[in-house]
Amino acid sequence: LDTVTEGVETMNKAFSVGGIAAIAGVTRLTNVVIDAGLKMGSALVDPIVEGGRRRALNIEQAQLQFKGLGLDVDATMASASEAVKGTAYSLDEAARVAGVFGAGGIKAGDEMTTALKAVAGTAAMTGARYMEIGDIFGDVAAKGRATAEDFNRLTNRGVSGSAVISEYLREVEGQSDVTMASIQDLASKGQITAEIFQNAFSWKFGDAAAAANTTFTGSLSNMNSALSRIGEMFITVKNNSLIPYHNAA
Repeated sequence: LDTVTEGVETMNKAFSVGGIAAIAGVTRLTNVVIDAGLKMGSALVDPIVEGGRRRALNIEQAQLQFKGLGLDVDATMASASEAVKGTAYSLDEAARVAGVFGAGGIKAGDEMTTALKAVAGTAAMTGARYMEIGDIFGDVAAKGRATAEDFNRLTNRGVSGSAVISEYLREVEGQSDVTMASIQDLASKGQITAEIFQNAFSWKFGDAAAAANTTFTGSLSNMNSALSRIGEMFITVKNNSLIPYHNAA
């Protein structure tokens, strides 16, 4: 009977106000720990699985585009890789922009790498997405020249194209009489070539993408990019193994 009595008293204490509060506190703490664990797991798994899948499919599509355009696939991929090496930007994004550049007549090698580095640096300086800036530079490459519209799109993202190009022409090309106003006038007439445009931005911002890794946001993006590379290796092997079965269906 004493044992039964002690058990009843213990249950009474557990379900007293203080006991219930203590149990609720332990429950909340347990839920917080579990949620934190799930979030940590998701933070690691999502970039590997989802980021890896996206990277694998984008690279595959870019390589198909390279072949369709008659570009050297290996050389173009090498240019894309060199342009984003040591940055927070991913190879699949650079490869997609490289395809646009290739369609605009930019050849793999130094010319392609310079243009892609210009995109990376400008994106880092403006805080914009790589593809967002790549779209602007791709339009310039496709037209073979930069227009006032292209300058306006950059201005909307916090970068003065006329300032960058006028400084480049003065400092690098030795054209001391060039001013921002004269560049704006040339842009309105479509007389700024794509080559000058790309070279100027690469000269001005080419190293900015690597420097962005010193920021928290940049380092986080760099980590996610590294995790997606891991996922891409496995997903590419898996996807390639499934292609014959899909085609036989």
